[in-house]
Amino acid sequence: MNFEKITGTIFDMDGTLIDSMHIFKSKGKKYLNSIGIFDNEKLADAFLTSTALELAQKICGEFGVSKSVDQVVFEINELFVDAYRNSIETKNGVKEFLQKLKFRGIKISLLTASDRELAIPCLERNGVLDFFDELIFCSELKTSKREEKIFLHAANVLKTLPDATMVFEDSLYAIETAKKCGFKICGVLDLWCKNDWQKIKMLSDICVNDFEQVQL
Repeated sequence: MNFEKITGTIFDMDGTLIDSMHIFKSKGKKYLNSIGIFDNEKLADAFLTSTALELAQKICGEFGVSKSVDQVVFEINELFVDAYRNSIETKNGVKEFLQKLKFRGIKISLLTASDRELAIPCLERNGVLDFFDELIFCSELKTSKREEKIFLHAANVLKTLPDATMVFEDSLYAIETAKKCGFKICGVLDLWCKNDWQKIKMLSDICVNDFEQVQL
């Protein structure tokens, strides 16, 4: 992939920049059990792809949980806050790659389904927060990566065009959305999405196992 025409980048966080996806489903199941929701694999799987707000709205709206949406959002974030603050690490080559982008003058944006309370402490502790020109949180815009407008918003904030902007993602659903908008795609392998890897490879301009493989 030739990066000479790339002027902006949009990075997913979980499963792309940081190794965090392994904690979502197990902790999600424990939380669902704690509020009386058992053996719901579909809802447990939603912890892998949904914002805390989307999960809270579903839990309160469809399962009759007697808590406010705000309370459930708080409780969901509390499940993960310790790991984000203290143990989750970036993937191989992330910091060095972001340094190269910054040196080349390529703009860098974060676009994540995780909330600000989780993302910022984790990125700061790993020494990469300051590389980002923009931080975009799906929940704050009350949307998700299933909506094309979130990717177009990220490009607009960066003042780059989709065909000159590369999206780094591990999630098939998000890659499909970004592809529809004309973005360049770098698929990043993560264990949780290995069943989708062949489809991701077909849709992506490049695919890598980690950021040491990305050639600028």
